[in-house]
Amino acid sequence: MVRAGFVKDRAEAFRKWLGAGKLGDVKQHWPTLEDTVATLRASGAWVSLAHPSHYDFTRSKRRKLVGDFVQAGGHAIEVVNGMQPADQVGTLAILAREFGLLVSAGSDFHGPGNWGEIGTYRPVPEDLPPLWCRFKHEQPTAAV
Repeated sequence: MVRAGFVKDRAEAFRKWLGAGKLGDVKQHWPTLEDTVATLRASGAWVSLAHPSHYDFTRSKRRKLVGDFVQAGGHAIEVVNGMQPADQVGTLAILAREFGLLVSAGSDFHGPGNWGEIGTYRPVPEDLPPLWCRFKHEQPTAAV
């Protein structure tokens, strides 16, 4: 909206169009974790819990989320995401080991800026099985 010249900045966009009760205020109706994982698995997808450190959860709530994700049939957890601190990688690696999950990694790159060069992110811990190694060898519905 800013780039197109409809508003001068984000604040004006929310004040005029996107804020509570405005035309662009679309209420979200999110499916349950169970329904989401079931739908993805039914389509033949491998399912990984993306950037679990980005949610504002306590340690116990994050652990519960991972447990619920595993119970729903999730396959993997993203342990490396962008330039996150080493202690977050370690915490997520512990959860992956505890719950027997495969691991994934991501750059969390969503746009034209703030991208990182290949090789600049932390490596996935060597003792954890990477999700991508399963792509050619197994079907997603196989037991993990």
